[in-house]
Amino acid sequence: MKKNLTLEELARIVAKINTSEDIMSLLDYIIETTIMILDTEGCSLLLYKKEDDSLEFYVSRGEKSESLLSLHVPRGKGIAGYVMETRESIIVNDAQNDPRLYKDIDAKVGYTTKNLVCVPMLSRGEFIGVIETVNSLDRDYFDESDLATLTNIAEISAVAIQNRFLLDELENRLKEINGLFQISARIKEIKEPKEFFMEAGKSFCEVLGVERVSFAYYSRNTSEWRLAFSIGLPFQEKTFSLKSSSPVFKRVIEEGEPLLVENTQKENIEFPNSENYKTKSFLCIPIKQEGEVIGIVSLTDKVNRKQFNKNDQKLAGILVHHVTESFNSMNQRVQRENHELLKRDLSIASQIQQYSLPELPETLNGLQLTSSYQASREIGGDFYDLIYHNDHIFTFLIADVAGKGISAALYMEYSKTVLSSEINKNNNLNDAFEECHKQFRKKFTSRVHVEVMAVKIDTKKRIFRFASGGHNRQLFFSKEKNDFILLRTKGIPIGSNFQNPNFSEEEMSYKIGDMIILYTDGITEAKNKSNQMFGEERLMTIVKINQNKPVAEISNKIKKSVEVFTGTTELEDDTTLVIIRLN
Repeated sequence: MKKNLTLEELARIVAKINTSEDIMSLLDYIIETTIMILDTEGCSLLLYKKEDDSLEFYVSRGEKSESLLSLHVPRGKGIAGYVMETRESIIVNDAQNDPRLYKDIDAKVGYTTKNLVCVPMLSRGEFIGVIETVNSLDRDYFDESDLATLTNIAEISAVAIQNRFLLDELENRLKEINGLFQISARIKEIKEPKEFFMEAGKSFCEVLGVERVSFAYYSRNTSEWRLAFSIGLPFQEKTFSLKSSSPVFKRVIEEGEPLLVENTQKENIEFPNSENYKTKSFLCIPIKQEGEVIGIVSLTDKVNRKQFNKNDQKLAGILVHHVTESFNSMNQRVQRENHELLKRDLSIASQIQQYSLPELPETLNGLQLTSSYQASREIGGDFYDLIYHNDHIFTFLIADVAGKGISAALYMEYSKTVLSSEINKNNNLNDAFEECHKQFRKKFTSRVHVEVMAVKIDTKKRIFRFASGGHNRQLFFSKEKNDFILLRTKGIPIGSNFQNPNFSEEEMSYKIGDMIILYTDGITEAKNKSNQMFGEERLMTIVKINQNKPVAEISNKIKKSVEVFTGTTELEDDTTLVIIRLN
């Protein structure tokens, strides 16, 4: 029976959604809640797939629901495609006579849709997908109250889904880096192939959470496929020919593509020895050299007994690629193995770090923007960010993570995500910093911290608020006064061991043409051969002299001046610079 969505019920749903531990638990709860409240036969949640501009059935409940999973709906096709195209909610009480109904879906799964409500899910202006509930029970129609209820569910669900995906992306990225570092640590001192593959196999088990792993490779010397290692698998033979090998291996060898099977009972492929396995899901990743498959890594029986998914396939592919490169490096230069492994790891971390920094637009609602970043090593600890609140309020971040290298890069990624999340949730910057500090202290026991400055600009009121978490003071240039005001507030480095955070926020007004210069101390503390620092005065002089030039040109003048000043002296710290000309 249909329920009324009270404020108490809505608050309970919000609380439950925000505490969901993983994306599938979150989506399951959204679906089950919708069916319960609207009293319907079924419900589907379709997420937007940018790759092919379509909607994919991600979670579905009700009769024939399993047959819907992974089906795609093109833009403009069917009711869901119509809602995707128009971003408008819709009630259809006579579905079979509505020309927009995508009857191919009903025909494919053997289901009859009588009536439905379909609502778009939007978060911060971004289209997430649609939620659709079908076939009302104990009544013949949906009404406007049903539409309003589903709209409320869609609104809170869209934000939760987007946040969950952002967190999952960060966790997967950290998991990838951790897996690469873990394998590197295991095999960096090994010189014998047998030991190499055994240690690599153990790492696969731990990183991917599986009980059974094997690696088979093609021996050109004997023209046979051989098992390099096997953990927990029932293989007895150490060699096998392609003709007599399993259909799984044969398919991967011939097609040269990974094979992900979520359920062997639904796949048209023979799965030998299936009675020996604890799950019906497995994963095979080919190893290629010059386009030819020279090896296969096979995985099955996840410890948590869940199915393998696309994220597992991606992570396994990254690990396979890394192990392959490591093995080639060991064969070619055993004496230089440690050095080469470290270079690869740093290169991967550096790419991830570079991709995580936003590309600031040249203009943003009248603001003129420019940014630059240079790490003193392969990877660094500085970062900047832009947080979009609405079309006239924006927050700019600049930060310096304690330390250098791999640990700083990992901490930087975590810091950037948490800061962005808390600044979005809290109206005051000092409250956001205090919450970040609590999270950092709870997560990390070692002495790691981040120095950060945040500037929140309101272009409609022509004011900005700023707060510091132990960061060096920043610069505000008044065009009218032709002089600088130093931006500084109380605040400790976020995550540091100080007991009392004591963050504060200040507010200033501005006029058209004024500028805010955000920078890390890598610029002002850059040293020349005489051990002199570049200093704040030189920085302010450059800005003042070039105040009427485009901000990108001012930034280039600063970078060039630092280069000339330091000469051949190596940079001791990362250098990051963001210049904002106010509207």
